[in-house]
Amino acid sequence: KRAAEEAARKKAAEEAAKKKAAEEAARKKAEADRQAAAAANSRVTGAFGNSGNKGNSGNTTGNGAQGSPTGNSNTGATTGLGGVGTGYEGNRAAVVRQNPNYPDDIQEEGVVVVTIQIDADGNVSDPKILSSQTSSAYIKNSALAAARKWKFSKSSHSDTGKITFRFFHKKAN
Repeated sequence: KRAAEEAARKKAAEEAAKKKAAEEAARKKAEADRQAAAAANSRVTGAFGNSGNKGNSGNTTGNGAQGSPTGNSNTGATTGLGGVGTGYEGNRAAVVRQNPNYPDDIQEEGVVVVTIQIDADGNVSDPKILSSQTSSAYIKNSALAAARKWKFSKSSHSDTGKITFRFFHKKAN
């Protein structure tokens, strides 16, 4: 009987030690995860424009007055064809830009801002809508699909950034 009690106490002590070791391992993992998240946050601090890096300035070729909301000078037409405009904020050069699908007959407008992850090879993954001025699922899904097709310069590390898509319906002249 005494041997059985001693074996039961020993088994209970072993189980308590295993439980304590598991709790300590979980605590260490949580601390390592917290440190990894803090390190990731410090690497991307300012990636969305707070660092003064405003990204690419966009296409400055063609007719029209750059900076005019309508793309036309005050001596020309005040209405245009509409369409899609894009902009990128981040630390990498965009090598391939893909405009979203936006049929001529669509009547919805809006701005959709998409956050992206960029791997070391310049591929986009995990696009997510950061903000949207439209409730149109078509426009939002079109922006996400286009963001996936963008390609950026290679780097030794991954990055984050955001792409802004502006949708304007076609206007009659």
